[in-house]
Amino acid sequence: LGGANPNFAATFSGSPVALPPPGIPHRLNAAIETPGNRTWETVAPSVERFTFLSPQKGDYNADGFTDAADYSFWRDNLDADASVLPLGSRDTANSGNVNAADRTYWAANYGSPASVPVSDSSVPGITRAFTQGAIGQANTFESTVGSAQASRQNGSFELWFKPDSLTGGDQLLYEVGGGTTGIYVSLQNNQLSFYVNGSFDGNNQTLTTTLTDTDWKQVVAVLHNTYDAALPSPDDFIDLYVDGVLVGSTSASPTDLNDWSGGNQAGLGLVAGVVTTDGPLGDTTLATQGAYKFGGQIAIFEYAAAAWTAGEVATRYAAITTPASSSVAVPEPHAIALVGLVVSGVLAGRRRA
Repeated sequence: LGGANPNFAATFSGSPVALPPPGIPHRLNAAIETPGNRTWETVAPSVERFTFLSPQKGDYNADGFTDAADYSFWRDNLDADASVLPLGSRDTANSGNVNAADRTYWAANYGSPASVPVSDSSVPGITRAFTQGAIGQANTFESTVGSAQASRQNGSFELWFKPDSLTGGDQLLYEVGGGTTGIYVSLQNNQLSFYVNGSFDGNNQTLTTTLTDTDWKQVVAVLHNTYDAALPSPDDFIDLYVDGVLVGSTSASPTDLNDWSGGNQAGLGLVAGVVTTDGPLGDTTLATQGAYKFGGQIAIFEYAAAAWTAGEVATRYAAITTPASSSVAVPEPHAIALVGLVVSGVLAGRRRA
C-alpha cells in the first residue's frame, strides 16, 4: 500500500521493482499486501488512513483479522443470538442463532483479506483486487506541500478497476471533499466522469466518456492547478485518461479552481463523508456514508501531487499490461514529500519489508 520504503521491492508483472519514497502520499495495490494483517503502512512521515466499511468475512470479534481469536469468540457465543456477530461478518446464507455453519464460514475465510485473486492475461501486473470500498481520514489534502496546501496544487489520481456491469446505476470510484468543494470519479451505468467543484462558484469542470466493456480499466484524472494567494489564476484545467489514452481535457476552457478538495474524508468505491454537489451525480446532499457503492473490483489506487503527462500515464499503463517477460517499471514518483501522510487500511496487510 501506498508510497514506499526505498528498501522495499514490490512485484509488478513478475519482476521486482524498487519503489522510491512517494512523490506524495499514497499508493494502494492489493497485490503487494500480506494477507491476514489489518494495517497497511507507508514510510514515515506520511499519514493517510483507509479503512474498510464492512468487516472481513468471519471476523466475528471485529478486530480486522479473521484468525484464531474469532474461533474463540464463536465458541464462547455458540447458540447465542446472531446479533453478537458484526453485521457483514456472517455468511448471508446462514440464519438463526450462532451455529456450526458459522464455524465453517470462519474456517473457509481464515487469514484472507478483503481481496480476491486476479488472473487476467490482459493485466498481468494485477494479481489481487479489493472487492469493497474504503474510507480515508479527513483533511488529508489540507496538508502543506512546499508553500501551499496539497489541494491548491496539481494532482493526479490513478485507478485500476473492473466493473461488474455497465448497468449498475450511480457509483463512485473515488471522492474527496465537502458539499461545496470537492472532486470525484464516478460511473453512471456506462458513463465515466471526472468532476471538480472548485472553491469559486461557477468554476466547476466535468469530463465524461463512455465505456464499452467491463474489462479492466486504467483511469487517470489529472488536475492542472496553479495558485496565487493574491491574484486569480484562471488557467486551471483537468484531463481524463482511459487505458493510457487522453479522452478529454478542459484546457480550451480553463477556470480558476483554487481549492479542489475541501476538508472531508476520502471515499474509495463509496461515499466517505459528504460528497460534493452539482456534478454528474446531481444533488448529493442526502447521500450517506457508504452510498453510491461501486460494484466490481479495484486493484490499484494512487495519488501524487503532480500533473502527470501523457507519457507518464502511458508508461503506467504499460507497466500493468505488459507481460512479465518484457515488463515496464512503474515510473518514479516526483520527489515532493507531503508532511504527515501515511496510507493504511483495515483488512489488508503490512507490506513486506
